[in-house]
Amino acid sequence: ILVVLHYFFVQIIHRNNIKWWFAYTLIATLSLYSSPISLIIILGHIVFVGITRKDLLQRYGISMLVVFLAYLPWALSLFFKLDAITSALSWQSKNQHYVAFWLPFLGQCLYLVSIFSFKLDYLSAFDQTSFNITPEAISALIFNTIALAMISLSFLFLFKETKKDIKIFLLLIIIPGFMFYYINDLLRNGVTSWWWRYLIFIAPGVILVVTNSLSKKIEKGSLLYFVCYLALALVGISSIDSIAKARHWHIGNTMN
Repeated sequence: ILVVLHYFFVQIIHRNNIKWWFAYTLIATLSLYSSPISLIIILGHIVFVGITRKDLLQRYGISMLVVFLAYLPWALSLFFKLDAITSALSWQSKNQHYVAFWLPFLGQCLYLVSIFSFKLDYLSAFDQTSFNITPEAISALIFNTIALAMISLSFLFLFKETKKDIKIFLLLIIIPGFMFYYINDLLRNGVTSWWWRYLIFIAPGVILVVTNSLSKKIEKGSLLYFVCYLALALVGISSIDSIAKARHWHIGNTMN
């Protein structure tokens, strides 16, 4: 639903048509009902409009007013159950060790690869003795290190060679979510911000950053970058299959 939300946002920016405004308002409301954390995505959109498209502020304000009124009943319900929600999430802050300010930030950066690959943790190779490293750990380390390098180069391309409005848009659909979970970890003394299910909120932006870089290289006739694009797509499909088979959305029920 976040991908659809971003898509409709791009449409209202470029087309400013009433049907796209209706679609965006509807999906924004549904995204909040799906997860209140979708608000950080909407905040990124608000900042983008304020920076680059001030002529749309009035319409965007009306859209957000409709979203607010539509979501208000559920927001009030969450407010009255805030203590129960906070108690249910208390396990995230049970870590007894002090979390250094740089650890959540570094963790999120290193585990951006999980957006593309849900294979074995590529740092697990360092958790075992040199005599017990499995072939799966070695392959995961190699592939995900390459993926991390590709992500890093894609962000470098974004800053150096991408148009200003595209750059601002992509950064504003990544940074709010990134900072939200980083600050959340610091406040709760937790280390959950780099789990793949929390990176979902910045995943569309990261994917767009990488595909933006690869597509420009492919347009120039680079076979290497085409192979990289194809490899990421295939590994991504395989990862979706792994998540489905592992049934990770049932982890809460399993823990209870």
